[in-house]
Amino acid sequence: MSEKDAALDGDTSSESDTLSQSKSEIQQCSPLLDLPAEIRNMIYKYVLGNWTICAFSRTHRPAQYVIVDPFYTWHRNPPTNKLNVLSTCRQIYTEAYILPFSLNWFQIWFTDVSRFFDGVYFPLSRVQAITKLRLTVFDHYVMDFKKEPFQLKEDFTNDLLRIKQLPMLKKVSLRCYEDHTEAMLKVMEGEVTSTINSARDKARIEVEVFVRQTLHCRVNPVNSLPSRGEQAR
Repeated sequence: MSEKDAALDGDTSSESDTLSQSKSEIQQCSPLLDLPAEIRNMIYKYVLGNWTICAFSRTHRPAQYVIVDPFYTWHRNPPTNKLNVLSTCRQIYTEAYILPFSLNWFQIWFTDVSRFFDGVYFPLSRVQAITKLRLTVFDHYVMDFKKEPFQLKEDFTNDLLRIKQLPMLKKVSLRCYEDHTEAMLKVMEGEVTSTINSARDKARIEVEVFVRQTLHCRVNPVNSLPSRGEQAR
């Protein structure tokens, strides 16, 4: 397990020499731990906040096409050291391990909702601290536009109702691909909002729905796939 995975999963089974040091020894060599708790929290929030954590089950590999996504800017080599501070020592981990979950957006594809809430990607104790959730879907999966009046599909409704497992959730962002009339979009937003908030007893959740045109593809000149003749060689 990598340091990054251990930091998110809460794996403390393998203790390094640094973790086994006494608290007084660590404080002597760490200016950070000498600071008041309020200032340490500000530093933790600056380091561990303001980014998006993506939970996808799909394997990324060289492809013939590049998706031109209107919602996001994808990076070939995103930074991988954002969680290193949590691997410094036990005290810092204990003070800040929950912040990546409570401060950041968690983005999941609609096919991964069940696995996400079943604790496949992260322990449920961490998932329950999430405050901002972003779902990426195709609207034909969300809505049944053949019925009058339009309504949410049963499978998607069941997925939304699982939001009750997130007691700290404050915001939900639904990102839809496809185009429909403005009237259809208003119905979709209203149905999604009411369903999400019906899963909560008291605190209401802020819901935003964005719709963009369907994904476009262009040829990837870097990772274009070889022809069958080239593969045979």
